[in-house]
Amino acid sequence: MNVDVIHDNLLYFLVGAYPHGPLGGAARTLLLSVPSTSFAAVLGLVFGVALVLTRGVAHAALLLFLGFFRAIPVIMLIFWVCLLLPILFKVDVPGLFTVVCALSLIGGAYLAHSVFAGISSLPAGQWQGGKALGLKTAQILKSTTLPHACPVIRPP
Repeated sequence: MNVDVIHDNLLYFLVGAYPHGPLGGAARTLLLSVPSTSFAAVLGLVFGVALVLTRGVAHAALLLFLGFFRAIPVIMLIFWVCLLLPILFKVDVPGLFTVVCALSLIGGAYLAHSVFAGISSLPAGQWQGGKALGLKTAQILKSTTLPHACPVIRPP
């Protein structure tokens, strides 16, 4: 196998045609993946905690919302964001923003179920102990539940 082609074009593979053209290659991948992962982590934590705290119709609506984003393909969501946001809000949406938005929503939906499962796996005594101490729900989540759920949520 001839690897000279990789050696000769390594700079192009890393940054694309930049600075004489658009940023590409590995640099563009990092430019898309780092913010997407960060936003997905925040969305996943918020939606996962919301799944734990909600009951009834609100819980079902949240499950439907998250299930929608888990079910549709990423490319379809990118097209929807790219084509619908300019129509709905009358703004020009940059291409990178649409990809970051789509990846964040889908990643957050998947992560929300992981957070929900991690918190749900804890014994009921975690919540009861916090309530017995007079802590509010946010304090119970912050001081007892989430620290104990993190090892369960974290991948091996």
